[in-house]
Amino acid sequence: MQLKSKNHLRRRGATLTDQGSRKLNNAKAEVEIEENFKRYTLEALSEATGLTSNTLIPI
Repeated sequence: MQLKSKNHLRRRGATLTDQGSRKLNNAKAEVEIEENFKRYTLEALSEATGLTSNTLIPI
């Protein structure tokens, strides 16, 4: 069994810039409109992106 180095055990978080946050929200809104205004929950976004819901919560 190979042990992973400590750096590979967890993924570090990131904070979006204002521009990045706007881009994310615009992309989310576009997809929701394309899918007949189906709203995405944090759980659905988590599954689609591979990020935890805690990561997706706006600060």
